[in-house]
Amino acid sequence: MVFVRRSLSYRSKKSRMNFLFQSFLVSASMDRIKYALTVCFFVNFLTLFVCSTCVAINVSSKIFPDVVDLKIPRYIQVYGAKDILLTYADSKNNISIVNATTNKKWIVNTKHSGFDSGLVSIISGDNVFLVWRRKTNEKSLWFSQFNLIKQTIGEPILVDKTTRPLTRIDMAKLGGKLFLLWYGELPHRGRNYSMYASYYPNDSKTNTFSKPVRLTKDYKWAIYPRLLKGDKGVYAFTEAIRYDNKTHELVVAKFENNEWQPLRVIGKIGVMSLFLRAIKVQNRICVFWFNFYDGEPVTEMAYSDDGGVTWKRHVFEDTRGLDLTGLHVASNGKNRLYVVLSGVRLDKEGAEEAQEGKKDLVYFMYSGDGGSTWSSLRPLRHYPFTHTRAHIPNIVAHDDTVVVVWNDYRNIRGNLYMNYSTDGGKTWQDHDIPLEEPGKYNTRLHWDVNNLKYKNGKYYLLAHRFESDLLEKAHPLFIEFRLP
Repeated sequence: MVFVRRSLSYRSKKSRMNFLFQSFLVSASMDRIKYALTVCFFVNFLTLFVCSTCVAINVSSKIFPDVVDLKIPRYIQVYGAKDILLTYADSKNNISIVNATTNKKWIVNTKHSGFDSGLVSIISGDNVFLVWRRKTNEKSLWFSQFNLIKQTIGEPILVDKTTRPLTRIDMAKLGGKLFLLWYGELPHRGRNYSMYASYYPNDSKTNTFSKPVRLTKDYKWAIYPRLLKGDKGVYAFTEAIRYDNKTHELVVAKFENNEWQPLRVIGKIGVMSLFLRAIKVQNRICVFWFNFYDGEPVTEMAYSDDGGVTWKRHVFEDTRGLDLTGLHVASNGKNRLYVVLSGVRLDKEGAEEAQEGKKDLVYFMYSGDGGSTWSSLRPLRHYPFTHTRAHIPNIVAHDDTVVVVWNDYRNIRGNLYMNYSTDGGKTWQDHDIPLEEPGKYNTRLHWDVNNLKYKNGKYYLLAHRFESDLLEKAHPLFIEFRLP
């Protein structure tokens, strides 16, 4: 394990040299080399011009020796005043919990056979709950919990093997019940994918989950699961496709009165792709999704003020044509709602190339009234050129402060950059701030999990860093920083 503490700023001599190297790699032609030299000179001049306003932050980082399985989700969780927990699967298929503060490590699936994947983890009270899919000659779901006081791991419990569970799983806890939502491929009226739910009651004497309930029994396909804990119930969202193979609907089921209520249709949607997020803002339930209508991408949202009975929809018109590579939402715990996303602008047929070119960039928008109205979509990256990508943003918010971290390739190698707002997203810092020495490492965030956390004035981030430019082996990277 390597521990490093340094003060970083957006200004770095090495980053300017890396920009020159990057420019030479763009093309071997002399014309482009001359152009790159001109651009490099301009960037150096601009950097020197603004160096007097350089913003420095204190950053510490730790690299752990395990080689992570890049296909399996990983998580960072904050417990108490100082314990930071990292959960991930390594190259040997061990699911581990590591205390980044004390460096202690526990392996959850010590007696496993087959291959474990589809990991999901949440923290509640003094316990970390984990669920994963195991593939042997059959497919099954398994559950375990780690008690943070006793520092003991419970014996894994079989959740289900009847539904042929796949790797998209979500979990939420309300009161004494732990809820699971997953999609399985058990045949029903022909080949299909269905959404199943189960829960673990606190009064269970047999250490078993409830029998899985097929929530989407009237649909042929349902692929993307999302659970959200409300005040008086748990909401299960998914895209569901009718048996005509044409009608796509966003549906929600609510668990209340000790049972799952019938599905409600939020509305007809396009073809959903990857991103389905849900969040509670005071008493309002909000859901966001990314879909395609006749090949045109657009991001939408809906909200309910009556516990999921009725819904109002909003189409983010600024996102039409924006093919997403990342999407996360956050709230300050009051009435402010923030959306950060990354994507590539797709050209309309016959139109000139979009201004952003063919690289994905990071964007931001906010609502000051819980999602009723929204600001316009604005680029978040402060960089004058569009020949390199920026994507997979993570976000956290508290009070009026919003912090966003993303993968940025302005130095060829993927580095972590950060920007922040202290007025609820209205204005941002004039320059992006690197969280590591620019151009030195290849570092990545997980594409689906928001691994940026905040507590007591500190920000915590889980990423992974590759050993070399071959991008084959990567290690867990824990970063801690404070704002100026």
